[in-house]
Amino acid sequence: MRLEPEVLAGLDKTVQSDQDLGHDIVELPTLDLDYAHFIQAHTNIMAPNIVVSVETKLSVLQRSLRQGDLFWNQQRWNGSPGTNSMPARVHRLYSSCAG
Repeated sequence: MRLEPEVLAGLDKTVQSDQDLGHDIVELPTLDLDYAHFIQAHTNIMAPNIVVSVETKLSVLQRSLRQGDLFWNQQRWNGSPGTNSMPARVHRLYSSCAG
C-alpha cells in the first residue's frame, strides 16, 4: 500500500512523540486486506447508522429533513463539496490501496 508523504511524516511524528512519552512502538507488517470488501462493509455499517442518527434527530426536533441539513456534516469533513468530499476521499483512499 502506498501512502502519501505527509501521511508518513505524520505517522513518524506520532511514533516519535509516543516514544518520547515512554511508549514502546512495535512495527508490524501491513494486514493483507481486500480493500474493496472492507470499504463495502464499512459503508454497509455506516449508512444505516447515519440514517438512524438523522431520523432520531428529526424526531426530537419534530420536523422533516430540510435542504442543507446534511451539508454541514460534509463541510465538517472537508470544508467544501466536490472532489474533496468524503465519498471522493474514500474512493481515492481505496484507489491508492488497491493499485
